[in-house]
Amino acid sequence: MARRSIAAAGEVEALRGRVQQWRLTRTRQGRMPEALWRAAVSAAQRYGVSQVARALGVGHAALKARTSAAHQPSRQPGAVAKPDGFVEVSAAQV
Repeated sequence: MARRSIAAAGEVEALRGRVQQWRLTRTRQGRMPEALWRAAVSAAQRYGVSQVARALGVGHAALKARTSAAHQPSRQPGAVAKPDGFVEVSAAQV
């Protein structure tokens, strides 16, 4: 478990530096770039939403929503959902 914490600290700190750099160099108020959000979601999936949101200084609710949306399979318009498979097994096979 200690290795995971060390890895988390290094990865999240690097991401925190990227977010801080973006905040310092942006010329106008606006949304955080998608590349940073994707990296934040990736880190949150591994280390937890609360820890990553706190470290990056981003909204917990926004990061949680993006992380939850990343778990949902994207559905394309017009795509037909395939039902879960059903396999019939006779008692003789069991």
